[in-house]
Amino acid sequence: MTGPEMLAISLLLSIAVSGAVWGAGALVERFCRDPRLRDAIWGAGLGLSVLPVLAIALLLLTPTPVREVVAVAVPVAAVQTIATVPTQAAPIAAPRLDSGLLAWTALALAGAFSLIRLVALALRALRLARLIACAAPAEPDLRTRVETLSARLKIAAPRAVISPTASEALLAGLGRPCLVLPLSESATDDAVIAHELAHLKRGDHRTLWLEEALAVVLAFNPLISLLRARRDAAREEACDALALAGAPTETRRAYAQTLIQALRDRAGPQAPGGPRVALTFTGAGRTIAMHRLNAVMTPAAPAGRLARMIALSLTVGLVATVATASWAVADQRPIRTVTRADSGSAPSTLDFAYVSAALIRSIGPPGPRPAASARRMTAGSLSTPAPARPATARRSRS
Repeated sequence: MTGPEMLAISLLLSIAVSGAVWGAGALVERFCRDPRLRDAIWGAGLGLSVLPVLAIALLLLTPTPVREVVAVAVPVAAVQTIATVPTQAAPIAAPRLDSGLLAWTALALAGAFSLIRLVALALRALRLARLIACAAPAEPDLRTRVETLSARLKIAAPRAVISPTASEALLAGLGRPCLVLPLSESATDDAVIAHELAHLKRGDHRTLWLEEALAVVLAFNPLISLLRARRDAAREEACDALALAGAPTETRRAYAQTLIQALRDRAGPQAPGGPRVALTFTGAGRTIAMHRLNAVMTPAAPAGRLARMIALSLTVGLVATVATASWAVADQRPIRTVTRADSGSAPSTLDFAYVSAALIRSIGPPGPRPAASARRMTAGSLSTPAPARPATARRSRS
């Protein structure tokens, strides 16, 4: 199996792993509503989806395995004995598809999808950079509120700016985070700011870029967008729970009203599965926000020990299965054979048997010979010519 064929099979393995992760994650969500555990499950699922492609690609970069074969001298008598084996006509092979061509086609399509995704991500990142560059620094009282809420969450306060073109609050930045707030008063509420700071405390502004990199590599996988949507829902609920930790019912109701108002003020909802380079208050879609409203009013209980053990067992089982399948595919790589002459030892019976089997395979299995080519090879045709007798010996006989 060639390298392109192995990479094409890894793409199929990635889709199969995503399907298994979807089933395992849905099973966990049926008996556990804890957003932190769900977020961990879907995050691990995204990493497992890229594992077959990454593992096989790295194995192909390693040196090709080498098998050394010792060449031995074969007596002429052994060759004469093998040459007398009758041959039969080879059957006509049925036409079949070129696996190499199919592999290159699949890799070309996957590369095209990844290129399109990368261009879309670059455009989104460029628009976000322009939005932050045109934003104005936040007012002193707003910066004070951001610092107070950051101290409550025990994190360093990010840089806060006001953008007239932003439709909702968002947290952006891979190195130095930046909190972008719109001009509307509802978007600068303490609940909204606390939600974005919860993203910062969890490190979601860095994780988001890692997910985008995985989405570029796995752009051919149709299940990646579904896995990311599930993780987005769990991540937003986890940030809501962190921002509302210990809050009374009145505060939760006001938070839900703020979320509903942000959904109304939002212009042009982002399509699920598209590149996302910032963490917004309303999330990636309205459907996720509707689930968040239920979680805000009725917070989920923390995951119990049984739920964590089941999730850990499913994750370990999936990791072992994916690793085994990837190794099995990588083990099909071709082996380079190196022939070395052996002049110091006499040929053994095992060497004769090995060479005999090789010659039989090259000549063909025994069977009836075709009538048109029925010729028997004699020992004299393969034997070496007899040496000429000296002239003196011929004269002595005469």
